[in-house]
Amino acid sequence: MRCSKDAESAIGGAEADHKRITIEEATALLEAARAGEKIAAERARDFARAVLELDELGRLALAVLDGGLFMGSRVVDLAAAFLTDASGTDGAADGETESGEVAS
Repeated sequence: MRCSKDAESAIGGAEADHKRITIEEATALLEAARAGEKIAAERARDFARAVLELDELGRLALAVLDGGLFMGSRVVDLAAAFLTDASGTDGAADGETESGEVAS
């Protein structure tokens, strides 16, 4: 039981650090924009990815955008999670997640 509590604490700490770092980067980006500095495209993409990684829906969206062998099931998971979030109900019609296939 102790290991589980330690793991949960470490995960919560990592999430808090990720959010703090993302807040710091958002502040730095705004300051750079106010100063008229150009913001590198890679930095902008890294920031957008960090924001999406902050919650489960964003992480699911990133999994779809990253592609790969399991994209079909990931897009189904994303759609179900989005509907659940949007309506406050179970997004899957029958309560089970379907497997999907995405055309290339």
